[in-house]
Amino acid sequence: MLRYQAVGDIAFNLLDVKNPELYTWLIMIGFALNAAVVPLHSWLPDAYSEASFNGAVFMCAFTTKTAVYTLARSCAGMDILVVLGVAMALYGVIYAVMENDIRKLLAWSIVSQVGYLYCT
Repeated sequence: MLRYQAVGDIAFNLLDVKNPELYTWLIMIGFALNAAVVPLHSWLPDAYSEASFNGAVFMCAFTTKTAVYTLARSCAGMDILVVLGVAMALYGVIYAVMENDIRKLLAWSIVSQVGYLYCT
C-alpha cells in the first residue's frame, strides 16, 4: 500500500535504492525476515530442525531461497545486503561448528549458505 501511494504502481521491479523511501526499507525488512537475516534469524534453526523431511524441503524452497531471489531482484545495489550476507555467513558457520544435533547443524549451515547468496 505504501509503495502504491508513493509510486502509483504495484509492479514488482527494482526499487529506488539510491534514495530509499520507507516502503523500500519495509519491503527489504520483510524479505530479510523471510530469508532469516542474522538479527531476524531465530526462527530458522528451530523450524528446520523440528520440521518433517517433506516440510523442511518445502520451507527451504519457498522461504529462504525465494526471499533471496526477490531481494536480488528488488534491492540489487544496496550495500547493506553485502554486510548482512557476510554477517550471516560467519554467524551460521560459527554456530554450526558448535552444534551437536545434526538437524540443527544443517539449519545453521542453511543460514550460512543464504549469507553467501546475499553476497553474490
